[in-house]
Amino acid sequence: MNGMDLEDEDMLLEFRIEHKYNCPIIDEKNIIEFDNVDNLLFKYSYKIELIQNYFEIGIEKTIATVECYFFDTEYAYKFDFKLFDFFEEERGDTKGIYNILFDRTDFVKKEYEDSYCYNIFYIDKLYVHKEYRGKGYAKMLLNQIEEIVRYILKLNVGYILLCALPYEKDNSSELRENDKKLDERLTSLYLDTGFQKIENKYNYFLKRISDPLLTDNEN
Repeated sequence: MNGMDLEDEDMLLEFRIEHKYNCPIIDEKNIIEFDNVDNLLFKYSYKIELIQNYFEIGIEKTIATVECYFFDTEYAYKFDFKLFDFFEEERGDTKGIYNILFDRTDFVKKEYEDSYCYNIFYIDKLYVHKEYRGKGYAKMLLNQIEEIVRYILKLNVGYILLCALPYEKDNSSELRENDKKLDERLTSLYLDTGFQKIENKYNYFLKRISDPLLTDNEN
């Protein structure tokens, strides 16, 4: 669990981060023995929550939640693992990441080579609870996401991606497809927070990071 304070008066806003591994860690000495992609330490999952905390009365409320993944492509390159094979086993929207960034030889496409590394942070879902919508919290989260990824999670990341698939969080997590006005609002939000729209059928938005993560010794 990690946190970052955002403001402070009668209440405090903070980020809380839950971190877990999706793939088990294996001994590097035995790397050649794996026969299933699930044995490779390649993908991590995170949950980032924006919390409203009233300390004096002991109440806290979740304003927004981000579900996301970190894809350690540098690790896969190190052991000559085929990225295409891995992304083929993923579900549809994350599978699209490969088609956007990489060619079929696993090299990053020329138009995206300016990032300093090829690791990927993917925002799978960003949900703001109904009573907090229209107050700028989604924009706050997206504006802070690079700082969270690099300086709280301390991940070396070259790309931050998200896919614009608006949905309403209920028992069915129903996708709100063909909602033109909502699509326009989301597009405006992502562009305003530094993302670039990728013109293809997947409706992805991308933020590239061109400078390396500084270590404590380099600050």
